[in-house]
This record gives sequence, C-alpha cells and structure tokens, in this order.
Amino acid sequence: MEPDHSGALKILYEVFPDIKIVGNEKTALFIKGFYGIPDENIMIVGDGDVLELGKHRIRFYLTPMVH
Repeated sequence: MEPDHSGALKILYEVFPDIKIVGNEKTALFIKGFYGIPDENIMIVGDGDVLELGKHRIRFYLTPMVH
C-alpha cells in the first residue's frame, strides 16, 4: 500500500462509511495510520486466503515489492 496510489481511500470512506477495504496486516496498519479508517472497515487476508463473492472467488498471494 503506497500513499501516492491510495489517496482516494479517505474520500471513499467518507462517502461510503460502510466500505470494506481488503488487504494484509501491513496494509491495514498503513490504512489506519494514514487515513484513520477504523478496524471494522478493514478485512485482513493472508497468503492463500480466498474471498467468496458469490459467483466469483478471489485468492490472495503475498507478492512484496511488486510495482
């Protein structure tokens, strides 16, 4: 999570206060620190976790330093 790529998160949270932001533990720390978004709006996932979205599934892979 890089601040120059995520600056809209604060505005999105203000407009959509029930938003869920998905990321790993490190991402959650940055989001809380930079934008003050509370824990209940952040879903922490780990390497290999799967998020079920009904018809679709998203599997997460930790890939540090990919830019």
